Amino acid sequence: MENNNRSLIFILLLGLSLCWMMYQSSQDEAYYQQQVQAKKMHEDSLARVADSIAKTKLPVYTENDAMSEEIKNFELQRRYGAFASSAASSKALGSDHTVTLENELVKIDISTIGGFVEKATLKKYNMYGSSEPVALNKSDISRFNIEFESASLQNLNTEDMCFEVVSKSDRSVVLSLRPESGSIDFIYTLPSDDYMMSFQVVAKGIGNQLKPSSEVTINWEQAIEQKEKGRVFENRYVQLYYKELDGGVDYLSESEDVEKKVSDDIKWIAFKDQFFSSVFIADKNNKFKSADLVSTVSRSKDKTNALKEFKAKMKLPFDVNNGATADFHLYFGPNDYDILYDYDKKLDDDVLLNRIVPIGGGPLRWVNQLITIPLFNFFSSFLSNYGLIIFLVTLVIKTLVFPFTRGSYLSMAKMRVLKPQIDEINARIPEEKAMERQQEVMQLYSRAGVNPMGGCLPMLLQMPFLVAMFYFFPSVIDLRGQSFLWAEDLSSYDDVIKFGSDYPLIGDHLSLFCVLMTITNIVYMYFNSKMQDTGANQQMPMMKYMMYFMPFMFFFMFNDYGSGLTYYYFVSLLITIGMNFVIKSTVNEEELLRKIKENQQKPQSQSSWMARMQEMQQKQKEMMEAQKKMQQNKNQNQN
Repeated sequence: MENNNRSLIFILLLGLSLCWMMYQSSQDEAYYQQQVQAKKMHEDSLARVADSIAKTKLPVYTENDAMSEEIKNFELQRRYGAFASSAASSKALGSDHTVTLENELVKIDISTIGGFVEKATLKKYNMYGSSEPVALNKSDISRFNIEFESASLQNLNTEDMCFEVVSKSDRSVVLSLRPESGSIDFIYTLPSDDYMMSFQVVAKGIGNQLKPSSEVTINWEQAIEQKEKGRVFENRYVQLYYKELDGGVDYLSESEDVEKKVSDDIKWIAFKDQFFSSVFIADKNNKFKSADLVSTVSRSKDKTNALKEFKAKMKLPFDVNNGATADFHLYFGPNDYDILYDYDKKLDDDVLLNRIVPIGGGPLRWVNQLITIPLFNFFSSFLSNYGLIIFLVTLVIKTLVFPFTRGSYLSMAKMRVLKPQIDEINARIPEEKAMERQQEVMQLYSRAGVNPMGGCLPMLLQMPFLVAMFYFFPSVIDLRGQSFLWAEDLSSYDDVIKFGSDYPLIGDHLSLFCVLMTITNIVYMYFNSKMQDTGANQQMPMMKYMMYFMPFMFFFMFNDYGSGLTYYYFVSLLITIGMNFVIKSTVNEEELLRKIKENQQKPQSQSSWMARMQEMQQKQKEMMEAQKKMQQNKNQNQN
């Protein structure tokens, strides 16, 4: 009760301060004071006015209270100047304050309060496990405001304004703020069959009502809600992206809270989810001078809480005194590589919107752009079963790398048929002389014309394909909601076994495709270890155990990844095992050994690589002998 009394006293003091400010600023203060005294305005009214000032909002007044209406008009005039009639708090607002633009792909709801998009509904996509369509930039989890420096005491914020609908058609709308003279217009145009619409801000004849300024501030905020099955997996792909005008595409960390000030010119800013994005793009003739970017990560596992919260505060050149126009594009749609790549060509080749889709960088991106995506699109053009499409893509890729696979097998086979000779070297030279033993083995390989790295290099050349798929499949929106066998959604994990609670490393489920991938990987490692048993690596028995340890590491890593990716690795390993059996059946190791023995009889020209290896081994041997002598001399001196 005591706290309530203190609050009341504080509010009354604020109310009295308000009266004093009115007295100082009003040109008709005498009349106003007489009316106040005549009506004996009660304390509650003063408290409401004071409270509204503290919250930067106006109180609600009744139409029957003439004095309250006059105070409201007076305060609106003081705060908004020429824009007082457009203030949202000055309107008797009903429920109908939304205009809609719509085409075959998207429905855009624009609020007259603030004049910006309050919801973008994507017609072809639903939230996971629901018939509710995916909606972006929803008003309850987003904010947009353009701040103009006003000639009145308070800057003009568009989020506080109620725009007038000047004109409206199915695909375009003009919203306007109209002060005493001139206007600020927001013009939206949504083409047919398109996710991107144009957004134009036009200022006409309002220079004398705003402070002389060459720029405005744009605040855009959005919380990203969970749309997919796996919250943890989806959150890895929720990021704030931005494109510097004369640079590349960059993004804020997906795992940490980040605040970053970008001082360079910026082309666009994107609030990106795993499969959907909201992008604010400056047109060719515009740019954002700078931006303060914020990304906040939610630590909650509750589906009702946002995954992340993004904020962007941008400075835009905009000279209202001479009349100004700023052109933008707004994209509310899927992270579809082909769609975004087409927009890059339509808008500007340097826009690089396709970089929102994380398909890897450098060689990995080339593999996906030049091989994987075209293959995927080709098979998708006449097949609807995405499990079969993934199988066919995998089969084609494995066929492309087959020469590398065969080269690796042949190299290992050559080393394997030399195993008896290597065993003889190991028996003749004790383990204590490991360097001498290794030199003998290298000389054997040199005489036989065998490159010990011949088995590794082809495998390394295949790695870009394997790693590229790691980036590709989690980013393919076509897999979203597509079922195959027991997997209900190839873009998420196939939890055939649900534990009901989280366990360390493994989570709350077991993915069957991940289990099959792990088993197949162990089988592959077993056959691979047999193939690589050349006798040269007997001094490293721990390597065998490490080979079997890796599949289990991958199991814990991929258990919550999309089943499309684990299915791909499962099929890829099966095809590789099959190819190795085919290659083995076509390689006659006795004939191979005969040719190697023939090579050993011929004069051999030592390769530069082998020469460098032997030189390094000789230097290492000399260093070890020198260290041994130093240690012996040290022991003698101590004795």
